[in-house]
Amino acid sequence: MISEMIRVIAFDFGGTLFSTARMGTFTPKMAGAFRAEITREGGCSEEVAEAVFAAYTNAWKARRARGGDLPERETSSQVLLESAVVKTGISLTKDQMVMVLNAFHSEEAEQFTPLSGVLESLPVLVKAGYRLCIVSNNPWAESIRASLRRYGIESIFEHIVVSCDVGFRKPHSPIFNELMARVGVTASEVLFVGDSFAHDIEVPK
Repeated sequence: MISEMIRVIAFDFGGTLFSTARMGTFTPKMAGAFRAEITREGGCSEEVAEAVFAAYTNAWKARRARGGDLPERETSSQVLLESAVVKTGISLTKDQMVMVLNAFHSEEAEQFTPLSGVLESLPVLVKAGYRLCIVSNNPWAESIRASLRRYGIESIFEHIVVSCDVGFRKPHSPIFNELMARVGVTASEVLFVGDSFAHDIEVPK
């Protein structure tokens, strides 16, 4: 039974709404999308594009290896790509890097699938009058948005608050404060739903 005070339900994404067990597994389609966009946007050869991809994936894996200590600040995919671009000497604007990363993470979204009961439950909650949001640790928001679009549920969520946009990861308070500022409610009016006690339960309560 949900308390009558609750107006907003904020879900974690990976492990709560979607299975993201394959996150960090770079498929051939992901690699192809990345290299194609680098070649197009950077006007470089396929060999250079491959070097940028190698530098980017190495930086991403190093970031993921550091993730176990619950760092406060988020390192976005754009920061990792910027470092890869510097190492390989090509020139890309921030807008061009966004194009590259959106193509890459849109392909990544194909690996994520809704957990059992999610697609059936969300419309029921909306019909009951709850405002639904997502609060997630993720280095690139398009990874989440593309997953939601694949299943036609992006519009169900009023706000999607992602650590790469806020600059802070759960369980640190700025990302939760950002959600409450966007929806205009107090903490007592939000129910946080997640699969991690440290990330999703202990701090929000």
